Amino acid sequence: DPKRSPDVTWTLSTTYNLAIPAWGATLRPTASARVIGANVVGTRQLGINGTEAIYNAALSLIDDDDVWSATIECKNCTDAEYITSFLFGPYWSQPMTWQARFRYNFGE
Repeated sequence: DPKRSPDVTWTLSTTYNLAIPAWGATLRPTASARVIGANVVGTRQLGINGTEAIYNAALSLIDDDDVWSATIECKNCTDAEYITSFLFGPYWSQPMTWQARFRYNFGE
């Protein structure tokens, strides 16, 4: 069997911009779902995964003049565990992670 070749993989993502004139900013929620079908990730039929669903989400606040933005993001929000590779043993997926970012443009 080919390795890392699921029968089905699909991704659905959405983003919405919600203007907040009183703040001079835009609120941007983003969500995505990815389904990866059953697959084998290692030789000798080792590292077999069932179908997995991975969900990500983010919420950004963006200045209308695009000078700054702030984002909070969750990756693998349901803490799905699956094998990403298999050499001498399994290499597991990253656990649920949270990230906060702030960006500021200092010039043109």
